[in-house]
This record gives sequence, C-alpha cells and structure tokens, in this order.
Amino acid sequence: MNTNLALMAMIAIVLLVILVLVIYLIDKVSHLEREALDAIQKTGTEATATPQAAAGLFGNQSGEYLWQAVIEAGTSGMDPLVLARERAKYALLLSRHIEALFREGERDGQRGMAGTANNVLRITMLSGAIESWLPPLQAQNIYQCGANYATSPSVQWPAIRQELFMHCAELYQMAGLEFRSAVVENLIPDTGSDADISSESRGRTPAAGLDL
Repeated sequence: MNTNLALMAMIAIVLLVILVLVIYLIDKVSHLEREALDAIQKTGTEATATPQAAAGLFGNQSGEYLWQAVIEAGTSGMDPLVLARERAKYALLLSRHIEALFREGERDGQRGMAGTANNVLRITMLSGAIESWLPPLQAQNIYQCGANYATSPSVQWPAIRQELFMHCAELYQMAGLEFRSAVVENLIPDTGSDADISSESRGRTPAAGLDL
C-alpha cells in the first residue's frame, strides 16, 4: 500500500514538473516570437527611412519649400557628408536658375522688351527636372542685369558684371552656400578691362560663403 502511494506521488511530481516545463516553453516561444516580430518591424522602418534620408534636401520638396529646406539645412541635424553633398547639388541648381534668368533678360533686351523674371523655373538635373524657386526681388535683379548687358555698350559691361556679382553673392549668402565667381564669369566673360572686381564687392565674398 505504501509502495503504491509512493509511486503515485512520484508520478504526480513528474507530471507537475512536465506541466511546469510545458508552461515555461510556451512562454519562451511566445517571447521569442515577439522579439522576432519587433525586429522585423524595426528593420522595415529603417528600410523605409533610408531612401528618405538619402534623398536629402530634394526628397519630395520643390519650389519655395526646397529653398526653405536649403536655408534651414544647417540646423536640420543631417549627417555632415550628406549635407555637403546635397548643398553641392543645390549650388548647381541655383547656378542654372541664375543663368536662365540672365539669359532671359538678355533675350528680352535684344528684342527691346521689358519683362518680369521667372522666379519659379523647372531646372533639368541628372536626377530629373526640379522646380526651383528664388526670391522675386533677387530674381528680377539678375534678369535686369541680363537685359542691361544686351542693351549697353561694352564700356559699361564691367559695371554690369560687378552688379551681377553682387546680386549672385547675395543669393548664395541667403542660401548658406559658398559663392564662386565662375557663376558670373560664365555669363559676362572677363574681357581684361574689368579683370578686377572692386574691393568693396569682393569684400562680400567671405560673408557669402558659410562653413559646409
């Protein structure tokens, strides 16, 4: 009798241990499943965020929103290497918009027309066409330089070149970009007589360039 009781007690203990182990294993499997699911969701989120981060300033922004993004880029917390790359892209976009405005003014001047600058233009880049926006006043100033260049005698070109230099430097300063004089030289070549921009206008250059 005692032997039967002892055997039944041992069986009960074994069954209890097995039950505890089963409960433990079920809980462990559930925990592992939750961790795996969290890891998958985290990976998916990072994968979704990566293209947006890589797109940088251009992302889904265009026009005036893009201009504002460039101005605020220095405080955006963007990776310095990505920021430098995106600023270089925008500098190219800006130079092309400036050239388009100048050429437009030049053509209108040759035709004897007075127009208004297109401060919003679609500029073709390697990544596709991007809508570029510039402040209307600055855009009009550059347009007017082109018109004046087309209608003025060559003796006045140095003064127009200097004025264009100042307006371009102002735009680059507003955007927080380093200004390079090649932007102007490509539009009004240095004929030799105007080789030296006045010291006053050159004094603006350091202010126009911000640390990238």
